[in-house]
Amino acid sequence: MRSFCWLCYQWTVAVGFQWFAERLGISAWAMAGFLFATGWRFSLPGLPLDWYGQFRLEHGSGSNRDPTALVGGPAQRVLLGLALGYPVAGVIVETVD
Repeated sequence: MRSFCWLCYQWTVAVGFQWFAERLGISAWAMAGFLFATGWRFSLPGLPLDWYGQFRLEHGSGSNRDPTALVGGPAQRVLLGLALGYPVAGVIVETVD
């Protein structure tokens, strides 16, 4: 099973890189976008479990008073990751390239 998952991962990265390279080119910023999009895509299956765990933690401590926090917290993390992570990844890829 582990080798099948690794094969699926490799295929997704290879096909995804070809798709990104055809549409955006192979500049450092396009490669940083590919790294960011790939990491985000592989984190999608775990989001419901992450939200449930966060909700249980907040509910258990009594701090879960705002129902919009269930969506607002993860959205803020994605936006913060995009605002800070994408430029850092771009600079790293630019430096390595």
